[in-house]
Amino acid sequence: MIHPYLVYETYKQLIADEAISISFDEAVTKFGKSVTEGVVKVMSKVGISTVQSYRGAQIFEAVGISEDVIQAYFTGTASQLGGIDLDTIAHEAKTPP
Repeated sequence: MIHPYLVYETYKQLIADEAISISFDEAVTKFGKSVTEGVVKVMSKVGISTVQSYRGAQIFEAVGISEDVIQAYFTGTASQLGGIDLDTIAHEAKTPP
Protein backbone atom coordinates (compact mmCIF):
# COMPACT_ATOMS: atom_id res chain seq x y z
CA MET A 1 0.00 0.00 0.00
CA ILE A 2 1.27 3.46 -0.86
CA HIS A 3 0.70 6.39 1.53
CA PRO A 4 1.72 9.46 -0.49
CA TYR A 5 1.43 12.11 2.21
CA LEU A 6 4.08 14.31 0.63
CA VAL A 7 2.31 14.10 -2.74
CA TYR A 8 -0.94 15.25 -1.14
CA GLU A 9 0.76 18.17 0.59
CA THR A 10 2.49 19.11 -2.67
CA TYR A 11 -0.83 19.10 -4.54
CA LYS A 12 -2.39 21.32 -1.86
CA GLN A 13 0.48 23.79 -2.17
CA LEU A 14 0.41 23.78 -5.99
CA ILE A 15 -3.33 24.43 -5.96
CA ALA A 16 -2.97 27.22 -3.37
CA ASP A 17 -0.20 28.80 -5.47
CA GLU A 18 -2.39 28.40 -8.57
CA ALA A 19 0.43 26.47 -10.22
CA ILE A 20 -2.06 23.83 -11.35
CA SER A 21 -5.67 24.41 -12.31
CA ILE A 22 -7.39 21.23 -11.18
CA SER A 23 -9.12 20.36 -7.93
CA PHE A 24 -7.40 18.45 -5.15
CA ASP A 25 -9.73 15.48 -5.66
CA GLU A 26 -8.97 15.39 -9.39
CA ALA A 27 -5.22 15.61 -8.74
CA VAL A 28 -5.35 12.73 -6.23
CA THR A 29 -7.45 10.62 -8.60
CA LYS A 30 -5.01 11.19 -11.47
CA PHE A 31 -2.06 10.41 -9.21
CA GLY A 32 -3.67 7.16 -8.04
CA LYS A 33 -4.37 6.10 -11.62
CA SER A 34 -0.80 6.91 -12.70
CA VAL A 35 0.77 5.02 -9.79
CA THR A 36 -1.43 1.99 -10.42
CA GLU A 37 -0.58 1.96 -14.12
CA GLY A 38 3.13 2.29 -13.31
CA VAL A 39 3.14 -0.57 -10.83
CA VAL A 40 1.18 -2.81 -13.21
CA LYS A 41 3.64 -2.00 -16.01
CA VAL A 42 6.65 -2.88 -13.85
CA MET A 43 4.96 -6.06 -12.64
CA SER A 44 4.26 -7.20 -16.18
CA LYS A 45 7.83 -6.53 -17.30
CA VAL A 46 9.32 -8.66 -14.53
CA GLY A 47 6.76 -11.44 -14.93
CA ILE A 48 4.73 -10.87 -11.78
CA SER A 49 1.04 -11.58 -12.22
CA THR A 50 -0.43 -10.70 -8.81
CA VAL A 51 0.13 -7.95 -6.27
CA GLN A 52 0.70 -10.61 -3.60
CA SER A 53 3.65 -11.92 -5.64
CA TYR A 54 4.96 -8.38 -6.21
CA ARG A 55 5.06 -7.56 -2.50
CA GLY A 56 7.53 -10.35 -1.76
CA ALA A 57 9.29 -10.55 -5.09
CA GLN A 58 12.71 -9.24 -3.98
CA ILE A 59 13.35 -7.97 -7.50
CA PHE A 60 16.39 -5.93 -6.54
CA GLU A 61 19.69 -6.47 -4.77
CA ALA A 62 21.57 -4.14 -2.45
CA VAL A 63 25.03 -3.19 -3.67
CA GLY A 64 27.63 -1.44 -1.54
CA ILE A 65 25.77 -1.54 1.78
CA SER A 66 27.01 -3.41 4.86
CA GLU A 67 25.22 -6.53 6.08
CA ASP A 68 24.33 -4.77 9.38
CA VAL A 69 22.53 -1.97 7.53
CA ILE A 70 20.73 -4.45 5.29
CA GLN A 71 19.56 -6.53 8.26
CA ALA A 72 18.37 -3.45 10.16
CA TYR A 73 16.68 -1.52 7.35
CA PHE A 74 16.25 -3.79 4.32
CA THR A 75 15.39 -7.13 5.91
CA GLY A 76 15.43 -9.99 3.44
CA THR A 77 17.15 -8.04 0.68
CA ALA A 78 19.80 -9.97 -1.21
CA SER A 79 23.36 -8.65 -1.20
CA GLN A 80 26.43 -10.39 -2.59
CA LEU A 81 28.81 -7.58 -1.66
CA GLY A 82 29.45 -5.73 1.57
CA GLY A 83 29.78 -2.01 1.75
CA ILE A 84 29.36 1.15 3.78
CA ASP A 85 27.93 1.25 7.29
CA LEU A 86 25.63 3.78 8.98
CA ASP A 87 28.51 5.95 10.18
CA THR A 88 29.80 6.31 6.63
CA ILE A 89 26.31 6.99 5.28
CA ALA A 90 25.80 9.70 7.94
CA HIS A 91 29.18 11.28 7.18
CA GLU A 92 28.50 11.32 3.43
CA ALA A 93 25.02 12.77 3.99
CA LYS A 94 26.54 15.68 5.96
CA THR A 95 29.39 16.29 3.51
CA PRO A 96 28.57 18.47 0.49
CA PRO A 97 29.44 16.97 -2.91
